[in-house]
Amino acid sequence: MLNNAIDWLSRPFGAGAVKDLPAAVVSASPSGYGAQWANGDAQKALGVAGAKVLENASITVGGRFEIFAETHPKDHAETAAELTGVVSALAAAVQPVAA
Repeated sequence: MLNNAIDWLSRPFGAGAVKDLPAAVVSASPSGYGAQWANGDAQKALGVAGAKVLENASITVGGRFEIFAETHPKDHAETAAELTGVVSALAAAVQPVAA
């Protein structure tokens, strides 16, 4: 479903809403590989749509039920640090808009 939304944002092709915008993907899944596969698919879709997918700015959290069983994601140090890195990378990649 997310891929459909990305496809809609890419229209008209070559001039869509995400063209040349920095993008990062954060994915989570109860299974070990679901987050990886979803992350890869979303990155590909964003790239085809014309977004500038940041190479080292993505998070995949597989086995999220086990990881967050007793800890809220914001209190999980590793996840919080990774998310901070992704947001920082996106902020650094944003270009000022000319007035």
